[in-house]
Amino acid sequence: MRFDKKLALATLFSSLTIVAIAGATVGTLSWYAYSKNVTMSYQGTSVSTSLLLRLGLVDDQHYLSDEDIESFRLVKETCDGHTIVWSDSATGFSQEALRTYLGNSPYSVDKLAPVSSHSRALSDNTSNFFLYRAPEKGETSTKVLANTKNYVKLPFAFKVLGNDNSKVADQDIWLTDANLEAERNIDKAIRIFIENDDHKFIMNPSDHENRDGATKMGGLLDLDSDGTYDYNPRNRKELVYGEYTGALTHKSTEYGVPFDSAPMVNVNGTPYTDEMSTFYAKHYEHVFEANYNNLTYKTAEYHAFGKVKPSLDGDGNFVVGDSGIVLARTDSEDKVAYANFTIYLEGWDFAVIDKISGYQFSLGLEFNVNRI
Repeated sequence: MRFDKKLALATLFSSLTIVAIAGATVGTLSWYAYSKNVTMSYQGTSVSTSLLLRLGLVDDQHYLSDEDIESFRLVKETCDGHTIVWSDSATGFSQEALRTYLGNSPYSVDKLAPVSSHSRALSDNTSNFFLYRAPEKGETSTKVLANTKNYVKLPFAFKVLGNDNSKVADQDIWLTDANLEAERNIDKAIRIFIENDDHKFIMNPSDHENRDGATKMGGLLDLDSDGTYDYNPRNRKELVYGEYTGALTHKSTEYGVPFDSAPMVNVNGTPYTDEMSTFYAKHYEHVFEANYNNLTYKTAEYHAFGKVKPSLDGDGNFVVGDSGIVLARTDSEDKVAYANFTIYLEGWDFAVIDKISGYQFSLGLEFNVNRI
């Protein structure tokens, strides 16, 4: 396949703002409490002039009315039994169109709350993907599905048009750029779950290296922001949250260092150890410490964006080689490609510990077509 210089871009810009929680401990926010404090607003999508690639949204539930479609200069088409709303090749989806679509959907329009993802190995395309509600203090093993209003899901559709404006079959759609900018480290916690007929995988758009990664889904936490890892007040045994294997045991004697003189203990291996956080605290002086090193924590594996971005050969062709995953292929009966994008904030990422209001991020995604 040869790379054609005519391409189409689709950019999804979001801004995320975190503000202080009334009544919370000054300077610290527990990640499970973000649901009231994280906002995301869409600045719109755009598609550059091209004869090749058109971006659409599957709208089987008719989140966009006929009046909306006319107002936003969109085009409705039935493909493969689905209702698809296609954006104009020059202007794309406006902010108002996306907000209307999501506002009528069960997913978020302008709020992101940290959630806990769960996925098996990246190669296991038969496993299901779940987003769980972030843990609350004392709830160490409950698995409650996250409210869909805490994250975003966009079912993208793609079609490739030839010179006669007819759809072209068997064309590969690639994700060629993921531009994520954020204040401090919050960008590291953004994840995108991508699902198509051939692949199911989590992507970390902030990581442009050619590698796989994993987020540890368990550990000791300070969810009440008192500076100490949570414990059961009845038996004074430390709590271990999340998913792990192995038998949880505790030391036989109490931790005897007074709070004022006790050191901060990096039990979770966080790289951000310059300030107290949900993941970085002290042992309480009268607790029985958990033998946390004896446990094996489960992980949510992901591809860095650099693993998803295609490699180029000497002739400029997109290839699956050292890196590169075909996002979707126009091989359906009606020559359309499909890929669902679920955008969320991974609460188990160490970056979700901020102490400053006004964090923001912007996310841009670039799609490209590789023409034979």
